[in-house]
Amino acid sequence: MTAATRIRPAAPARRPAAILPRLIAPLVFAAIMLAFTLLTPAFLTGDNLLAVLNQTAILALVAAGMTVVVRSGGIDLSVGVPLDLAALAAAAAIADHYVAWVAVAAGLAFGLAVGLVNAFLIVVLRIPPFLATLSVWFIGTSVQQL
Repeated sequence: MTAATRIRPAAPARRPAAILPRLIAPLVFAAIMLAFTLLTPAFLTGDNLLAVLNQTAILALVAAGMTVVVRSGGIDLSVGVPLDLAALAAAAAIADHYVAWVAVAAGLAFGLAVGLVNAFLIVVLRIPPFLATLSVWFIGTSVQQL
């Protein structure tokens, strides 16, 4: 029997009770959007939506990276450390009157360094990801406070 001649069983029909839990979050989101639109006339304007997108862009990038990590079966508790250290490095470069590309390069270098430390601990030293990233988180927050 070839793959083309096999008969596949029909997918089970979804009952409305099974779909309802999946609709709760979108319905609550729509209700919140409607409430804020009615309460504040400036909420659903182009400028406000652009400001919201601008403020959440970095968080969305970090969340996309974390999605890959979690999907692969790992965990990264130190996800804020590279972001914070990169911001600190870039801010320090800007405060010292370096040009913008130097500040961006400094930020990327600090973020890359934290990622390489995590990778070394997990891959080379075979420390479980939970413990490795937790220790990097503690060390990174201490470095930030210094």
